[in-house]
Amino acid sequence: MIGPLDEFPLHQAPLPMAWVASSDRNFYDRWYFNAHDRSGEVVWILGAGYYPNLGTKDAFVLHRAAGRPRPSISVTRSTRTG
Repeated sequence: MIGPLDEFPLHQAPLPMAWVASSDRNFYDRWYFNAHDRSGEVVWILGAGYYPNLGTKDAFVLHRAAGRPRPSISVTRSTRTG
């Protein structure tokens, strides 16, 4: 099915964005973002991954303040319904 992202020049193959060009079960899209204050005392690291051929997505958040790690969060969810 064609979706809103299909309007942008982001395609890896001549297919709708909902389909990946590879049948490799380990194909993935990931991103991460780092943020910190100027002193480096406070640090945030966020990330997410999407594994369409495995039907899985995951995300994480890490935080460090005053030189000490804080509790981190990591979640995984199935993208398949039914």
